[in-house]
Amino acid sequence: MGGIHELQRDCEALGSSIGDVKRSVHRISSTLGAPFGAMRQRAEELRRVHAASQVLARVLRVHMTVRKLKALEPGLGVDPRHIEAGIALTDAQLNAVDLRELAKAAEALAEVEPALLGTERLRGIDAAEKEAPFVKTMGDAVRELAAAKLREGMHALNQADVGGSLQVFFNLGTLAERAHAAVESCASRAADRIQAALDASALAGLASRAGPPTGPSLAGAKDAALAGGGGGGGAGGFS
Repeated sequence: MGGIHELQRDCEALGSSIGDVKRSVHRISSTLGAPFGAMRQRAEELRRVHAASQVLARVLRVHMTVRKLKALEPGLGVDPRHIEAGIALTDAQLNAVDLRELAKAAEALAEVEPALLGTERLRGIDAAEKEAPFVKTMGDAVRELAAAKLREGMHALNQADVGGSLQVFFNLGTLAERAHAAVESCASRAADRIQAALDASALAGLASRAGPPTGPSLAGAKDAALAGGGGGGGAGGFS
């Protein structure tokens, strides 16, 4: 019986010790929990402030770049809205295009298009979204003008126009695919022209239009040479 009583006293003492430990843990949790909660709340506030500052910086950068694009618009030589409407460019308008201004506009577009038209664009911000139509119109116009100048430069073998147009596509980040497309277009046109030039029916038509040769025949030339030789010998014998 004595052993049972001692075991019971030990269990009670252990239970009391466990209770003391629980109270100590609760007191420590209360002491540290409030500052930790306040710190976590403050960290979340700072995270949101940092995210908001990043969005604000992007909006300001978009605003400044769009202002730059609007300043470059008159220097293009062509109204971008005409290109958007599908109005064909005249030779005079195409010649008036300044590729240097076009390259500057392409550089600005490469910076602003992802923020307004890309997958990570700024959504729900009126100050940024209201500029998206203008940026899209400018982007389409710059690409169309650069492509037209590239075609014209390749046709006229104008190295300045070709180099300036490729610089525009380099600034837009699409140089590789545009150069590949230009080379394929040239190869296709060359193949078509070679095939047309070597077409049997076309060659036959050219031959029929040319008619028979008008010069002396080979036999006539030989007879004339022999007659000339015989005359020369006779003259020598007479003298």
